Amino acid sequence: REFSENVSIFIDSIAPKIKTVEPKTGYIDSNFNIDIIEENPTNMSIFYGNGTINMSSDVNLSECTNFKSVKYCNGFIDLSEFNGQEIEYYVNLTDIMNRTAKSKINKVIVDSINPVINSVDFTNIGRRVELRINVSELNLEEVNYIDLEDRTPKERRLCTKLTGGMCVKVLSFRPGVHNLTINAVDQAGNTAFVNDVIFNI
Repeated sequence: REFSENVSIFIDSIAPKIKTVEPKTGYIDSNFNIDIIEENPTNMSIFYGNGTINMSSDVNLSECTNFKSVKYCNGFIDLSEFNGQEIEYYVNLTDIMNRTAKSKINKVIVDSINPVINSVDFTNIGRRVELRINVSELNLEEVNYIDLEDRTPKERRLCTKLTGGMCVKVLSFRPGVHNLTINAVDQAGNTAFVNDVIFNI
């Protein structure tokens, strides 16, 4: 009497690859962006620290998004205890065959604190308006605004640096009512905003 049995053999012949890790330099808030090429990842961890305190955190692989052969992943870590400090980090990826890939070590400065917009004042000068915006932020990227009364509202840059904590700009506007949202963005991507800066030209 003969017996037959079907046996399935799983083969993963391609080693895992970490395509991109961001940020590589500059500032970080709490978000790591990691792109990988691997069909069957089982674990991905971020190792980070300042030399005195060294920690690790697993990335939730189920939240990665797929496009073609690339998985786009995001790791969120509360880095507030390192605020203002330089840290080093790298990413380690493991696949179902227990093969690993390791990213390069990156050095970044932690900025986990949002900018603060202390005040927004404006003065009408004919068809122009002087905006005076007081912001607390050491690592400013820019201050911008959106006019919600525009036909096609979009961000428009006001300042990329502060003078005595102030962003001062004189702008021309078309006649009518204007409703501005003022945004302050730092180099780590943290933001603050003030709505309903309303005036009439």
